[in-house]
Amino acid sequence: MITRQLLLADADPYMRAMVKRSLAKRRLRIPGFRDSVCFDVETVTSDDEAIRRIALDPPDIVVLECRAFGLDGLKILEAIEELHPDTVAIVATLLPSIPAAVEATKLGAFAFAAKPLSETRLRELLSQATAAQLDYSVRPRRFSTAPLRNAVHGLAKLPAALAHLATTAISLY
Repeated sequence: MITRQLLLADADPYMRAMVKRSLAKRRLRIPGFRDSVCFDVETVTSDDEAIRRIALDPPDIVVLECRAFGLDGLKILEAIEELHPDTVAIVATLLPSIPAAVEATKLGAFAFAAKPLSETRLRELLSQATAAQLDYSVRPRRFSTAPLRNAVHGLAKLPAALAHLATTAISLY
């Protein structure tokens, strides 16, 4: 069994509790690897705490909020790229947008996902990130299209909302 260090940088107490509960005493099977993986989870609630933690003892994976509750995940991504570029970052955000996904991807994010994350989706992202980190030949690095595909998936309701707005009688003048 392989133990990986996971840092969760999120001010949302629900997200912190869900991640800890989802990963507590659970082993993930990683496709293509014989050993299963478990995670030691540490949580922080600010970008400054996360950056200090990454500088002192770099985790294997960081799951972070992009921009909410006073937390600036892009600042954390910059620090990861500067201090420990082998750390894999997964961005989970309440406010998904294509510009945010592009910016996160440019800063080295492995994945970009809309919140709320289900436990299944979280484990799937962690499994993919761990497999990519353990096998560098499959690890997408800068400018991968995976975060963009995830952001677009999160914005799937946008056309229906725009169609609804188009049928309403709203004047802009």
